[in-house]
Amino acid sequence: MALAPQFSIYVITFLICTVAWISHHEFIHDLEYVDHRLLWLNSLYLMWIAFLPFPTGLLGNHPEQPVAVAVYGSVCAITCLSFSAMRWYASFRERLMKKEISETKLHRDLRLSLFFALLYIAGIGAGLFFPSLGLFLYAAIPACYTISRLAGQRGGVEAR
Repeated sequence: MALAPQFSIYVITFLICTVAWISHHEFIHDLEYVDHRLLWLNSLYLMWIAFLPFPTGLLGNHPEQPVAVAVYGSVCAITCLSFSAMRWYASFRERLMKKEISETKLHRDLRLSLFFALLYIAGIGAGLFFPSLGLFLYAAIPACYTISRLAGQRGGVEAR
């Protein structure tokens, strides 16, 4: 039971990384072209993913410390914002996405990425005063992602 906080934080981080991997996979699949700037933006995003073990360990060892909750959420929010920047660049700045993908889907996917960043920021704010609430919000993000993806796939085929 003494290891429950560390294990819980590990599970939350694993689920967050799973969402990141699925989102990244879908994003890459939707690309028509890749340029050097997108590669650099992708590397920035992957750097933040690779950094997640640090705040995970910090939070696992200090789950009730507001600063640990805020550091964890900050890294997750920056990761999410990095992905949003990459998505914006490929979708709207350089038009690197497949032509058959609708503008509606491109805008929806960008809004969804930004929405999750806002949830992390809300978790930071809540966690500074109520660490357990911040952790709850972080844990809810993979669930929200899954629900949003299932809702977008009504009938088994996602609208492009």
